[in-house]
Amino acid sequence: MMNLDLGSLKIDDGINTVGLNSFFKAVGYDWKADKEEIKKICYYTKSRANPNKTDFGLSYGMEQPFFIKSVAEWANCKSFFEIGTGRGTACYAVSLIDSIQKLSTVDIVPFTTKRNEAIGYDPAFVSNEDLYQMIPYSQKSKIKFCHRDNIDTIKSDNSAGFDLFFIDGDHTNPITIMQDFQICKEMSHDNSLIIWDDYEPEKFAVKRVIKEVQRIYPEYETMLVESRGHLFRDKEPESGAGMVLMKKGGFDESIFPKG
Repeated sequence: MMNLDLGSLKIDDGINTVGLNSFFKAVGYDWKADKEEIKKICYYTKSRANPNKTDFGLSYGMEQPFFIKSVAEWANCKSFFEIGTGRGTACYAVSLIDSIQKLSTVDIVPFTTKRNEAIGYDPAFVSNEDLYQMIPYSQKSKIKFCHRDNIDTIKSDNSAGFDLFFIDGDHTNPITIMQDFQICKEMSHDNSLIIWDDYEPEKFAVKRVIKEVQRIYPEYETMLVESRGHLFRDKEPESGAGMVLMKKGGFDESIFPKG
């Protein structure tokens, strides 16, 4: 049984909701211990060009890899599957965990395709292959970068399923978002956890799809973790938005109360 004592849990718009720092306290995660390693990952993978800045620092929105790593450590995950590689922030952070043995990430953009991105605050025309070479951690060798067209191969090669899923692909098309969930559901087992990014009521369709998943699959328990701005406060901390943690069968009510 996963121990999760969330004394500050609240109900917000029909979903169990907790702040990021309260979640970290509940799972015993010290984000500051990971700060320098994840800062280096974000330097290459989660930055935006800004000619007015020079010294790179963690900022609003960079809470994401800390949360994902905290869930993977808390649940003692050994495998991780991600839809929507981006520049690889999440899988590089998760790869640092000793217990993680298998990581697969898929994207619609080929691994070798160069794009206009940023390294630190400087513009850079790079591919994910280029960024992979720059990441200074040897644990990155555990990551398998795949194109979305290879989903069927990933399914057949991983019949035992994955422990943790991260859905961070399309955020605007409800059909595609639901398809992403179905892909993860097919590769999950009874104890798998699913994290959804970008639960933003006024911006993306993720909330709408999660509500539909709750209706169709009531066996999935959900928790919204308000995250952006909760560690790095260059903007007001978000409320009623963030990342959603989902588990089939739910969490033990004695440690995860339902309001």
